[in-house]
Amino acid sequence: MSLFVFSQILAALAFLFGMASFQFKPRKTVLICIFFCAIFNASHFLVLERYAAGTLIFINALRFLVAAFFPSQRWMWVFIGLSFVSFVFTWQDWVSLLGLAATLIGTVGTFKHTDREVRIYLMWVSAFWVLHNLLVGSPVVMLMEGCFLLSNYWGLRRFYLARK
Repeated sequence: MSLFVFSQILAALAFLFGMASFQFKPRKTVLICIFFCAIFNASHFLVLERYAAGTLIFINALRFLVAAFFPSQRWMWVFIGLSFVSFVFTWQDWVSLLGLAATLIGTVGTFKHTDREVRIYLMWVSAFWVLHNLLVGSPVVMLMEGCFLLSNYWGLRRFYLARK
């Protein structure tokens, strides 16, 4: 099996956890599912030798896990700092800036206190990652993030917009 095929299998596992995550309402459940999604997604990027994206997403995975249990603004600043430090050491090209932007928006959103706020921020994150993945040529993860965007919207609509 080639490394590319292996990376796409890891991406598919991330896809499964990510799609499931937005169909739960409790904030903690959403974040724990996204934690597992991010672990597989980070592994996928590391196999593809996209170290900036892989490292940022691994930090994101830790962020999701911490935020699920400790939604403190102090932790948000710790993860913003870690993201910048990681970015400085793993910078590869201008496309890496898209990963950093997604990570920073996601960090702020992850530490919001309601699942509705988390969902809205993560929709923006997915949009940035769709563009990033298009540019680095990872079809499964590009499809995954596009589906996350739709799944997240569907969950937001189901839990909040359809009730009005």
